[in-house]
Amino acid sequence: METVNGYSISSDWVLVANGEVARAAKGGRKYFIKRLPRPKYPTDSLPKAMRDRCIKKCDEFVSYREGINRRLRALASGCPDMVVPRELFRDGVCYYVVTDLVQEPVMSDAEIARQDDAEKYRLMVRFMDFLQRMESEGLVHGDIKPDNVLVVRKADGMHPMVIDFEDCYPSAKPPTPEDTVGSPEYYSPELGRYVCRGDESLAPTLTTASDVFAAGILFYRYWTGKALPQPCKFCYMVEKPSDFDLSALPDGLASVIRGMLDLDYRRRSKTSIVRRDLENLASGKSVGGTGPSVTRMGDKYLVRDGTGKELITTRAGAQAAAKMLGVPIDEGDSGPGPEPVPKPAPKPTPAPEPKPSEGPQVLKKEGGNVTVLCTDGAVRTMSEAVYEILLKGGKLR
Repeated sequence: METVNGYSISSDWVLVANGEVARAAKGGRKYFIKRLPRPKYPTDSLPKAMRDRCIKKCDEFVSYREGINRRLRALASGCPDMVVPRELFRDGVCYYVVTDLVQEPVMSDAEIARQDDAEKYRLMVRFMDFLQRMESEGLVHGDIKPDNVLVVRKADGMHPMVIDFEDCYPSAKPPTPEDTVGSPEYYSPELGRYVCRGDESLAPTLTTASDVFAAGILFYRYWTGKALPQPCKFCYMVEKPSDFDLSALPDGLASVIRGMLDLDYRRRSKTSIVRRDLENLASGKSVGGTGPSVTRMGDKYLVRDGTGKELITTRAGAQAAAKMLGVPIDEGDSGPGPEPVPKPAPKPTPAPEPKPSEGPQVLKKEGGNVTVLCTDGAVRTMSEAVYEILLKGGKLR
């Protein structure tokens, strides 16, 4: 029987996307062991200068991973659904990661989908508990998918046992594009662009919101027992917006997941909002939208009036809107960055130039919306509520 650093390998090694995995045992306990594909520790046959460089890279890798693993272990102390690395070591030229083995039977997609609605909602709430913990620590799992979220049944219901943290990274600080792995059908749009374009300047866009997007796809699977329909797999998510078909879901859950799947990571629903809405659904309550909010989007701010209407504005406008709506400004962790899905600017409606002394002119009121000609010549359409907010705050000119 093969032995690695005192662990007796009890199964064949299986090739996966980011290494090889097997079952192991040590001291009467069962474990899951992964052999990492890189880095490789240099042999004595290499020239000294090259060997020293390789050793330095290996030492940096160990220091980086151990730093993240310590943070994960601290989080896991209050979250039994996290199966985090217990040990990272080198044996020969290869590095290995060891975790506890999830020994409960793993439920299939069909089994999960057959559970009652409240039970499925509670499963999703438990997963959002995990994501909230990760967000609080500023960590991204990086590879959320069914193979890495093992759903098992315990005495108090279904639990999502989250494994495989080898791709975990600090928010906005991912590995290089070539070192970023995962399953494309669970890529967020920003992750897809980062990998496909190989553009490291996009690194700041890879925040904890990327895990929220993958969770939205996962939750569709929990409810229906099937994969979310994706017409062109992941390329369409990366290069152009496209509506997801959520018609198989009840309206409340569809609303929640639609917010999780927003193609703009800065507008995507926050973990706290998703968890709150799922908890309401689990209790039989309805979710009537996200309510009014003011959220930072790079150097601009998104104002939502609670009726489905939105407005992009400056920080001054955001401050006025937040005061009128009675909500705080959510600065988020996204920071500035390129728009994930650039959209062509609307053509302004032809209108006479206002005199310098004039204020904004109302061109049209229809269906609860107001079309305004601003003094700079721009034509903007917004809800009447947002119009009143900005006008009273003196921020609409």
